Amino acid sequence: MLEKDYIDQLNGEREHSNQRDLWNKRAQEFYEYTKENPDRVVLDFIEDRIDLEGCNILDIGCGAGRFLIPFVKAGANVIGIDIADEMLKYAEIACDEEGIPKDRYELIRCDWKEIKLEDMGWNKKFDLVFASMSPGIREWDTVEKLIGASKSYVYISSFIFRKERVYDLIKKDYPDKEETDWKIRFRAILNLLLIKGYYPDLKFQRRLGEKDFDPEASSLRYAHRFLDDPEDDTEINELRDRLEKIAMDIGYKNTIDRVVGMMLFHI
Repeated sequence: MLEKDYIDQLNGEREHSNQRDLWNKRAQEFYEYTKENPDRVVLDFIEDRIDLEGCNILDIGCGAGRFLIPFVKAGANVIGIDIADEMLKYAEIACDEEGIPKDRYELIRCDWKEIKLEDMGWNKKFDLVFASMSPGIREWDTVEKLIGASKSYVYISSFIFRKERVYDLIKKDYPDKEETDWKIRFRAILNLLLIKGYYPDLKFQRRLGEKDFDPEASSLRYAHRFLDDPEDDTEINELRDRLEKIAMDIGYKNTIDRVVGMMLFHI
């Protein structure tokens, strides 16, 4: 395939509407993730290659601070950006709870797709530009912007494979709804990096397990994945009723099987 073909694969993805509203509503959920033990697979992958002591890190889509906090604890100074005000509010709460010094991190609400590095003074500024599962990294331009902000390393991760029991059951009601092909997306980014002369270290992590399933709490997430208008109350109520029926049938448990692909490369 040609470079243009890979770029077209990325740029042709459907983006969910009302991104800020979606992530604002899910902020407390991500705050709960932040309070869990740090993801040592990701952190070890990075720390085996980079001494974080004294590093300046840009955390794109920092959410409620899940990686920002362990980065600071490892000796780094971090700027965390996110599109959602509520995410940043919970990130500050989590930092305060962990005793993170306020002079070691900064939180900024902005959209990575829209931001201009030169206006922020971020051209080639950071030792590590970190984008973990960030929905803001979609088009190739957003990947190039990661590279433009780094003077040393860039980290990108995304799903390669994603399967959920509840998702598969709901999908039967929406057979025409377009799905993201995670493997193609990851491969497109990797091949474009290779074409541009970057050679990422790779790591893959499988996450398989069963989680409690709350139809009410999950209705927003599934609304944005399936509904043409995720703000339509009638459609949301119909989806919530369907989720409740599924939950009763499967015992309020959701089996989740995911593979995450990680890339870390030097500029």
